[in-house]
Amino acid sequence: MKKSQILAHFFIPFLVGLVGVLMFLFQQALPHLGLVLLPIAIFSYFYYSSLSKSLVDFRALLSISWLTGISFSSLRLSKMHTAWSHASWICFFGFYILTLLSYEATFWVVQQKKERKTQIAQQGQHDLEQGGALLENASPRKQRICLRLKRLILFTSLVSFGCFWLEVLLLGYIPLFADFTHAYNYFHVTGIHYFTFSSFLVHGLTFLLLRTLKLSDMTKKEKLQIGVANLLAMSIPIFCISKLQFLLIFLVPLFLFLRLFTFQKISSLPWKRIGCVFVIFCLCGILVGVLFTKSRHYPPGYLNAIFEMRNENMPMVPQYLYMYTAHNYANFDYLTKELTEHSLGLRQAFPFFALTGLKFLNPKWTSFESYLIKPELSTLTIIYDAYYDFGVVGVLGFAMVLGCILSLMTIVFEKKQHHNPIVALLYCELAIYMLLSFFEPWFSNPTIWFWFAITAMMAFYVGYEKKRG
Repeated sequence: MKKSQILAHFFIPFLVGLVGVLMFLFQQALPHLGLVLLPIAIFSYFYYSSLSKSLVDFRALLSISWLTGISFSSLRLSKMHTAWSHASWICFFGFYILTLLSYEATFWVVQQKKERKTQIAQQGQHDLEQGGALLENASPRKQRICLRLKRLILFTSLVSFGCFWLEVLLLGYIPLFADFTHAYNYFHVTGIHYFTFSSFLVHGLTFLLLRTLKLSDMTKKEKLQIGVANLLAMSIPIFCISKLQFLLIFLVPLFLFLRLFTFQKISSLPWKRIGCVFVIFCLCGILVGVLFTKSRHYPPGYLNAIFEMRNENMPMVPQYLYMYTAHNYANFDYLTKELTEHSLGLRQAFPFFALTGLKFLNPKWTSFESYLIKPELSTLTIIYDAYYDFGVVGVLGFAMVLGCILSLMTIVFEKKQHHNPIVALLYCELAIYMLLSFFEPWFSNPTIWFWFAITAMMAFYVGYEKKRG
């Protein structure tokens, strides 16, 4: 890596750190200084996208998500939002900076190892260049992959839909048709729910199938089966009134398309089409959000009372968008001020206790109070549980580990995507969590690890090739 490239990679973390220091020093005199992060977030997104030649880059998505969230939250438009603690300032900016630096350091170390083995690296590059033609030239291999993708689509759709109706029978209602106020987490049966909401994988698998196999090469029966499978999978988040799951239906195929589509220059992209798609996507998202919110049967004025905006005349849609972005940081800040004792790793180990069933042996291992300003606004940031476990040190350590994982996943994707299409699906799942880093402590959620495990098993199934002789 050239010195100029190294300096360029360090420039954005340094710039963000500098802005963070200025925001801290002048938070009273210049309360809107955080808006400076918005153009930095946009610049960072396109800069990192240009490096990877893809609009779906881990660093780019984390930048546009995390920095925009900090910027909005710093405005403190709600009466509930107060000045951040010192720990919050360090965690908000330290997490972003260390994640990027760790990403670059890991990438540099791997690159150095490659340079020490020049011949192996050259052969690997040759294989990578030929990889794009593997599925086209190796007909038996292509047929095997397509057949396995079809099986996975049908199997995943049927299992998810069956588990949904099993939950309906056990709970006695369908959220979409309920006539009482209910939240998303009310409709949940332990163990079964993991399979119910694996339905979003169906749409990603379908995209990979259509990318590998032409629609004209499929029989009418296969087209009908794939179409029905996608309709069944799409119906689940609608019946459950789950905004996140409905969002995943579109995000997963979209991210797969954007990640597998590369470009040489940012200026060469069809920006008018991209802009139109972005606007349509935002409008549809707002429309679905409004409809889903109304379907929860909130009493009149309920959300206005919950949000407690300083400007009570602000329209509901901006209130909704602001609170679901900014309040997550406020919940984290509240945690830093109210937490009296750290959980020393147990909070982030919850997926292990949940998936193994150990949580039923000793409830104390998993029963921790959630520090929320208001129980109704329970969305958190990706670093919430890291702080809960080990404080500032936990957040900074989590950032370094996350940066390493993102870097290694990028390297694996570049090597394996042509040989196994499911690797792209695994990459895009992780990319979505970076885009929504302001929303949820993803890696402390057992459902996320369940999805990762399911996707990894799919990758093994699709890529497995029996050795002969």
